[in-house]
Amino acid sequence: MRELYPFLLLLVAVRCQNETANEEAEKFLEEKNEPYNMAMNAMMIKRWAYITDVRPETEQDMIVANGEFQAHQMGVFTEIEEKFNDLSNISPNIIRELKFLKIIGNGALEGEDQDQINSILATMESTYGTAKICPYSGSPDPAEGCEATMNLDDISLRMTESTDYHELIYMWKQWRAVAGKPIKDHYTEFVNLSNKAAVAQGFNDTGKLWNEYYLYHEYSEDMFKEEIGRLWDEIKPLYEQLYTYVRRVLNDKLYDDEMLLFAPMPAHIFGNMWAQSWVNIADYVMFFGNVSSVDATPGMIEKGWTVDDLFLTSQEFFVDLGFDNMTATFWEKSLFERPEDREVQCHASAEDFYSKDDFRIKMCTYVNHEDFITVHHEMGHIAYFMEYENQRYIFRNGANPGFHEAIGDCIALAVSTPAHLRGLGLIEDEENKIPFPLIKGLPQLPEDVTHQEMNYLLRMALDKIPFLPFAVAMDKWRWKVFDGSINPTEYNGEWWRLVEELQGLLSPTEPQPDDFDPGAKYHIPANVEYIRYFVSFILQFQFYDEMCSASHHTGHLFRCDFNGNLEAGTKLRTMMQKGMSQPWNEALQDMIGNGTMSAASLLKYFAPLHKYLEEINEANDERCIGWECDYEDIAREYMAGTYESEMNDKCSSAGKADWNYNTDINSDNEQLSIEASLEFSAYEKHTWDNFITEFDYENFKNETLKRQFKLKSVLGVAALDKIKLEALNKVQSNLKNIYSTGKICPYNEKECDLITSGIPLEGEPGETSIEDILESSQNYDELAYVWEAWRDATGKKMFDYFVSYVSLSNDAAQANGLENYGDLWMMPYDMADEFKNQIEKILNQTMPLYEKIHAYARKKLLEKYTGKFAAKDLIPASLFGNMWAQSWEALYPIVAPYPELPGLDVTDNMVANNWTVEKMFEVSENFYVNLTLEEMPTTYNTSLSMIVKPPNKEVTCHASAWEFCKEEDYRIKMCTGVNMQDLITVHHEMGHIQYFQQYRHASQPYAFREGANPGFHEAVGDLMALSVQTPGHLKKIGLLEEDFTEDERSDLNFLMLTALSKIVFLPFAYVMDRWRWDIFAGQVEQEQWNKHWWDLRATYQGIMPPVLRTNQDLDAGAKYHTAANVEYSRYFVAHILQFQLHKSLCEIAGQFDENDPNKPLYRCDIDGNAEAGEKIRRLLAAGSSIPWPNLLESIIGERELNASAILLYFKPLSDWLDEQLTDDDIGWDPSRVDDWFLPNKLGSDDTVAIIVGSVIAALVLLTLVGYFVGRSRAEKKVKRENEMREAQDYAENNDAYLSDGNNASL
Repeated sequence: MRELYPFLLLLVAVRCQNETANEEAEKFLEEKNEPYNMAMNAMMIKRWAYITDVRPETEQDMIVANGEFQAHQMGVFTEIEEKFNDLSNISPNIIRELKFLKIIGNGALEGEDQDQINSILATMESTYGTAKICPYSGSPDPAEGCEATMNLDDISLRMTESTDYHELIYMWKQWRAVAGKPIKDHYTEFVNLSNKAAVAQGFNDTGKLWNEYYLYHEYSEDMFKEEIGRLWDEIKPLYEQLYTYVRRVLNDKLYDDEMLLFAPMPAHIFGNMWAQSWVNIADYVMFFGNVSSVDATPGMIEKGWTVDDLFLTSQEFFVDLGFDNMTATFWEKSLFERPEDREVQCHASAEDFYSKDDFRIKMCTYVNHEDFITVHHEMGHIAYFMEYENQRYIFRNGANPGFHEAIGDCIALAVSTPAHLRGLGLIEDEENKIPFPLIKGLPQLPEDVTHQEMNYLLRMALDKIPFLPFAVAMDKWRWKVFDGSINPTEYNGEWWRLVEELQGLLSPTEPQPDDFDPGAKYHIPANVEYIRYFVSFILQFQFYDEMCSASHHTGHLFRCDFNGNLEAGTKLRTMMQKGMSQPWNEALQDMIGNGTMSAASLLKYFAPLHKYLEEINEANDERCIGWECDYEDIAREYMAGTYESEMNDKCSSAGKADWNYNTDINSDNEQLSIEASLEFSAYEKHTWDNFITEFDYENFKNETLKRQFKLKSVLGVAALDKIKLEALNKVQSNLKNIYSTGKICPYNEKECDLITSGIPLEGEPGETSIEDILESSQNYDELAYVWEAWRDATGKKMFDYFVSYVSLSNDAAQANGLENYGDLWMMPYDMADEFKNQIEKILNQTMPLYEKIHAYARKKLLEKYTGKFAAKDLIPASLFGNMWAQSWEALYPIVAPYPELPGLDVTDNMVANNWTVEKMFEVSENFYVNLTLEEMPTTYNTSLSMIVKPPNKEVTCHASAWEFCKEEDYRIKMCTGVNMQDLITVHHEMGHIQYFQQYRHASQPYAFREGANPGFHEAVGDLMALSVQTPGHLKKIGLLEEDFTEDERSDLNFLMLTALSKIVFLPFAYVMDRWRWDIFAGQVEQEQWNKHWWDLRATYQGIMPPVLRTNQDLDAGAKYHTAANVEYSRYFVAHILQFQLHKSLCEIAGQFDENDPNKPLYRCDIDGNAEAGEKIRRLLAAGSSIPWPNLLESIIGERELNASAILLYFKPLSDWLDEQLTDDDIGWDPSRVDDWFLPNKLGSDDTVAIIVGSVIAALVLLTLVGYFVGRSRAEKKVKRENEMREAQDYAENNDAYLSDGNNASL
C-alpha cells in the first residue's frame, strides 16, 4: 500500500493544481466582467449618440469611444496572453470563455492602425447613413442642378410603390452611386487593417475570425461552410419554383417589354433595394383576389394605431409567453420614429448597453405590417438581452450569432399568422367572400388550404425564401475578399457572379470594375457579418416547429400561433437565459432535441405552397425552372420543334384562305381570309410574346440560331392587340377591295352602269381594259379622263381608310419598339437611316440619265401633243401609257432612236406562232432548268395556280407568286395575256418560285425561308429577264426573226426600250416609299398628303397631274402597293441589284468583257450556263440565313449596292442622248405644285359632312379601343432597334404568303 502513496500524492497535487488554475481563471473572469461591462457601456453611449444624431461631432466622439473600448479589449487580451498561455489545467468551459474574450476584432490593432480603422468605419457608416439622391425626373441620370433630397427611407418607399421599370433602375443605380461607390477605396483599406487585426488574434483573415463563433469541438470551418451549402441545396428547389413563378407573372403583368422570360431576372424589380425580400411585389404576383390580405396595415390604420401601439402589442405577446415587461429605461430612451431635426441611421437595431435594465431599440418606425413584424423581431433581441443579462460579459450573446436573429423571427412567424392577426382585429374574416384567380390557369387548391392561406404562404415565401441566397452571397463574397481570393479590381465582378449564381439575378446596368455595389448594403460599411441571418432563417423555423409542438398544435405548421402558451415560452426562455455559455449545438439540442441545423421545418412550413408552385409551373409548361438553364438549348429545341411545325401549319392555312380570297373576291372569302389571317397573327404574336422576345439571343454562341431570333425579333403588325389587329386587317381588306374591284366608265359613256359597262384596270383576253386604253389611245383628253377616273374609283375612296391604316400601322411599329411604320419597313435591310441614305445616293447617281430620258421624251411628246404643255414643263402623268408613269415603254414608238428599224416587241410573233399562256410558262421554266436549276411543275398547273383571269369572278389580277409553307405547293396568280410584257413577268414570277423551292430544298428553317432582303426576291426574276429580253435570246426561242440585225442602231433601240422600264422606274420607286415614310413619320399634315405626293413626283420624276387635284384625293392609293401595304424599296433595290448580279454572272459565263466591244453587258444572255446557274442556286438556297451584304460578297465580291453596273449597261444610250440634247433641254421646275390644286375644301357640304363624320367615327372607335385595351405595350427592347425584320412583310398585311411582281406593268 505504501508504494501507492507517491502516486496518490501526485494525483492530489494535480487536482489541486487544476482547481487552483480554474479558480484563478474564474477569479480573473469575474474581476474583468464589471469593468468590461462598464467599458462597453461607455462605448455604447457614444455609439447611440452618433446613430441617433449623425453629425461630425458625434461621429468623432464615437471614434474616440471605440478606440477607448478597443484599448480596454486589448488590455484584457494581453493579460490573458500573459496569464493563461498554458490552458492544459483549465476546464473546457473556462477555456471557451477565455478564447472568446481574446476575439476582440479591430481592438487587436494598436496606435495609428486602430485610429485609422475606426475612422474608416465611421466614414463608411456616415456615407451610408447620410446618402441621398435626386428625385427621378424621367431621365436615366439625375437632372442637371437637382437637389439630392431622397434618403434611403424615401427611396425604399418609392421602390415599393413604383412599377416604372426605368424609374426603378434610376433609384437602384443612384443609390449605389452615392452609398456604394464612394466607399470602395475605404473598404479596401479596411480589409487590409481588419485582416491585420485577425492575424494578431491567431486567425488567417477576418472571415475565419467571424466563423469562429459557429465552430465547436470537431466542427470545423470547412464543415460549417459545407453545412451552409447543404442547407441551401435543400431549400433551392423551393426557391427555383418561386423564382420561376414570379418571373412569369412579372413578365406577363408588369415588365413584358423590359425583362426576359428565358434569362435571369434583373435585380431592381422586387420593391427592395437589394432584392433580399420580394414581399413588396406581393400584390402583383398574388394568386387570388377578393381575399382578405394577411396584411395588418389597413387594420392598424383603421383602428388608429400609433407607433407606440406596435411596441406595446409586441411586449404583450412576450409577456403572455412568460417573459418580463420591457424596462422603464427601454421606454424612456429608445428611438421609435425618425426625428425631424437631425439625421439618424434608420436601419432598425436593438442595443444592449451592458448596464442594469438599459436596453433600447433604434428604428424609424411606420404603422404598417412590415414594421409590425420588425418590431417583434427587434423586441426578440431585447428579450434575449434581458434573459441572459446575468451572464458574464462574453456570454451575453446568442448561442451563435444566428440565434439572436432567429428568436424575434420565430415570434414573428406566430404573430403574422391569419389567426393571430384576426385575434387582434387587424384582418377580416373570410366569410361571404368569393375568391377569383388573379393569375391565368391556376390549378385547384388542396382541399385543406384556403385561398387566403395560400396567398399568405406566398407572401411569407416572398419575404423569407429570396433572403436565403442573398444572405449566402453577402458573406461568401466577403470570405473571398478577406482571404484574398479576389483583389479590389474584382470586387464588383465577383459580387455579381455570386448574385447570379445564388439568387439568379443580374445587374440592370452593366457592372463596372470601379463600382462597389455590395457597399450599398448597410452591413458592408457597418462590418456586420451576414451569415448569421441565413442561420437565423433556418433556426427560426426549427424553433417555431418545436414551440408549436410544445403548444400541442396540430395541422399545417404555417397555421400555428403559440400566443399565450407558457410551456412554449418556458422552452424558449430556458434556452435564451444561457446566452452563449454553451456551444450552440448543445443549446439547439436542449431546445429541440437535435443539435443539427436542418431545413426540414422550413420546408414543412411551405410544403403546400411548394407543391402548388410546382403545379402552376408545370401547367405553364415552363421550360426553365430557376435560372441555371441552357437557354440556348431551350431556344434551339423550340425553334426546331414547336415553332417550325406550328408556324408552317398556321402559315399554310392562312395562305390558302388568302389565296381563295384573291382568286375569288367575295364577302364570304374575305371573312374567311381575315379570320385565318387573325388566327395566324395571333399565333405569331403568341410565339413572339412568349418565346422569340424572351431570350437574350444576342449572347447565343450558335450564329445560325442567333440569326433566326434576330430576324424574328420584330414581329410586325401581329404585335398589335387583338382589337387593333382586327381593325387593321379590316382596313387593309377594304383598301385592297376598293383597288381590286375598281372600274371606270368609258370615255364616251361617262355615266354608265359600272356593273355592266365598267372597265377594269386589267381585263380578260379580248376585253377592253384601262391599261389597253392608256397604251393605245392617242386622245389627250381621253387619257386625262381615264387617268382621273381611275383615281376617283380607287384612291379617293380610300382616304378615310388610309387615315386609320396609318394610325394603326404606327401603333404596330410602336408595339415593336420602333417610332413609326416606315422604320419597321426598313428593318429587313439592317441599316435603317443608313439604308435610306444609300438609296438616295444611288438615285442621285442615276438621275442624270433619267433627266436625259425625260428631256428626250418630253421633246417627242411636245411634237405629238402640241400646245398641251411647254418645253420646260413637267410632263402630264397621263401620257406615258402607264397608269402610274412608272414605266414608259408605251412611248417607245416615238422615242426609239431608230424608229425605222423593226420593233423589239415580239407580241405579234407570239400570236402568229400560236403561243399560249401555258407555253409562256413552259418556256420560262426551261430557262431555269437550262441553268441547272429546278423544274417548277406546280407553277402553271391550272388546278392550283391561276394564270388566266377566270370568267365571272372578281380577282386580284396583280401578278404574284405564292408559297404555302407546309407542302411542295407553289403557285402563281396572274391574269396573263399572250404578249411580250407578260412573258417577261412570267419569268419574273417564276424567279420567286425558284427562290421558294431552292431555300426549301436546302432545308432552311421557316425563319430563313425568305430573300436575303426583300429586294433580293424581286431581283431574281428581273435578273433572268435581262437575258430573256435580249434580241439574241428572243431569236433563240423563235420570237425574233433570224435576220434581225444586232448593230449599234438596234442596240440603241434595245437600250432605250429597256431604259423606259428600268431607269424611269427608279425615281418612281423612291417616291412611293419616300411619301409613305414621311406620312408615317408625321412630317406631313393629313390635309397636305396629296400635295406632298405631287411635290415628290414633280421633284424626282418631273411629271404633273393632267387635271386639277384636291387634298381630298389620295392619288398614291391608285397604286396597288399603297392599297396592299407593300413597301416599295424592295423594287428599287431589285432594279440596282439585278444589274450587279447580271454583270458578275455574265463575266462568269464569258459573255461580258468591259474591254471587248463585241461583248457588251446589254447583249449578255446567261441561258444554259451551268456555272452561272450554280452561283444563282447558292444565292437562292441561302434564303435569309446570311446577312445580305455577306451573301452578296460571297456571290459577286461586293458588299454594297451601287449604280456602277446599271450605268455601265446604259452607257451607249447615255452617250447618244448627250448628242441629241442641249443643256437647255434638260431639267424642269417643280415649284408650281400649288397651281395644280383646287382650294383646300371639298366639293359639297354633304361631302364635308360625310368625311368629317367618318373621321369622328374613326376617332371614337380608336378612343373606345384605347379604353378597353388599356395600357398599350411599351417599347420592346429599345436596344434591339437596329435588328432585322424578316425579308418580305406580307405577313403583316394579309398577303403574307406571296411575292409581288416587279411593278404594276409586270
